Amino acid sequence: MSESAVASPAQLPFCSCGKCRQRVKSPENRYVHGHNAKTAEFQLAMARKRGGVLGTAQACARDGCSNPVWVFPNERARTGRRYCSRMCYWLDQRSGLTAYWPLQQRILDRLDGKTGDEPMTFADFCRAVSVTPSDICEWYKADSRTLSESNLGRIGKYFGLTLAEAKEAAGGRSAEDVRAAVGRATYPERFLRRGDPGFEAMQKKAGEARRGLRQSEHQVAQRMERLRSNDRWIGALKSLEARARSSLIRRLEGNSKPSKEQARAWAEDAAARLTDRGVQVTVAIVWVIWRPYLLARGLVHAGGRNPDEARFVLIERVAAKPRWRTASGRKRRGFWDHWARLRTRLDHAEQSPYDPASERSWYVQYRARLPR
Repeated sequence: MSESAVASPAQLPFCSCGKCRQRVKSPENRYVHGHNAKTAEFQLAMARKRGGVLGTAQACARDGCSNPVWVFPNERARTGRRYCSRMCYWLDQRSGLTAYWPLQQRILDRLDGKTGDEPMTFADFCRAVSVTPSDICEWYKADSRTLSESNLGRIGKYFGLTLAEAKEAAGGRSAEDVRAAVGRATYPERFLRRGDPGFEAMQKKAGEARRGLRQSEHQVAQRMERLRSNDRWIGALKSLEARARSSLIRRLEGNSKPSKEQARAWAEDAAARLTDRGVQVTVAIVWVIWRPYLLARGLVHAGGRNPDEARFVLIERVAAKPRWRTASGRKRRGFWDHWARLRTRLDHAEQSPYDPASERSWYVQYRARLPR
C-alpha cells in the first residue's frame, strides 16, 4: 500500500504557493492543482517565454515575511502595499485591531492560531461562522459598536457558547438592545408601561391593528398561558354569556347559514342543555345573547328599533338566583321591589328612583316581543 493511501488529510503538507493555506491531495504533490501559477518563479518564466517585458520581484509588505511579490510594469503605478498572500495581508491588518471585549479577543486568538488550531484568515473565519466581514470589521472600530443577536449566536456556536454567554462576552448588549434603548429615549410615548397614562389606549390601538392577522403557535401558547393564570378570565368562561356564545359558535361551524326557524330550534336546544347542566336559563335569554352575532352575520334582521337587551338580560340574571326563583320558574314576591332598588343604585338615580310596577310592565311587554 502506498504512503499516499495511508496518510490522513491532517498529515498532508500545505501547498507550497504560500498563499492559499490549503493541503495538497497526496504527499508527492507540492501544490494544489493550478497553484504553481501563483509563484514568482512561474510568473517570471511565463514572462520570458512570451517575450514580454519582465517585472520586478519586491518583498512582501508585511514585516518579517521574506516571500517575493512579482510586480509587472503595468502594476507599478498602483498605490498601496502589496502582499504575497491573504494571510500576510490579514496579519498586517491585524496589528491595528483592538479588542474591547473578551469575545473579540477570542476571535483574534483564533485567527493567530493561539487556540491550538492552524492560523486562518479573516475571510475564512467569516465564512466559517457565516457572518458578513463588514459587520465584524465595524464591530472592532469602537467599544460602543455592537453585533446583532443572530451574528452573536453564530459566533457563539462556533466557539461552543450559548447566545446568553456570547452576549455577555460581547459587552452584555446587542444591536437590538441599543436600538430599543434609542427608540425609548426618542419616542417615549411609544414605549409606555402598564399604569402609565395612555397605556390602555395604546394597547387598544395595537389590538385593532392586529385584528384578523394569523398568530403563530408560540404567540397562541403565550396568550393562553397568561389567560389561564387570570381568575377573571376563568370566571368569564364559566358565565352564562360565554356558554351561550360557545354553543352558537360550535353550531355555526357545522352550518354557517341556518334559517331563522333552525336558529330558534338551536336556541331551544341550547337552553335545554344549559338547564340540564344546572344553569337556570330560558330560550328568550339565549336568543337575546345570540341576536347580536346573528345580526352581524346577516342571519336575522333588526326589524325596527333595537330593544334594551342588556336591561332584559340583567333582569333575568338577577331573577335566576335561587332567592328569587320558585320551583316552577316564576319570580318570587318582592322581586320587582328589589330590582327597582338595584337599578336605582346602579344608575345613580337616588333623586328619582324607579317604580317597581313600571319595571314589571316593561319586562312583560319586552318579553312578549321575543320569539317563543
